[in-house]
Amino acid sequence: MNIIRMAQQCGDWNGQTIEMNDVGLERFATLVAAAEREACAQLCDEYVVPDSIAGAHPDYLIGKQMAFEQAARAIRARGEK
Repeated sequence: MNIIRMAQQCGDWNGQTIEMNDVGLERFATLVAAAEREACAQLCDEYVVPDSIAGAHPDYLIGKQMAFEQAARAIRARGEK
């Protein structure tokens, strides 16, 4: 979702401008933060460790993958507080 659509959901859109009260502004900030967290977590999800890296130990590759999975979960969990 783009930033304009997020703002439109949180305020009164008249076709040219968006009016927001304090509640709408807070909701908008929450939507933006959630979208940014999810974008960061998706980067972690998409980081794929190749099956083999010349000279890399398999345990290293598994550990690296687990670290990115853990990072994605931690980023998403920040929105659950």
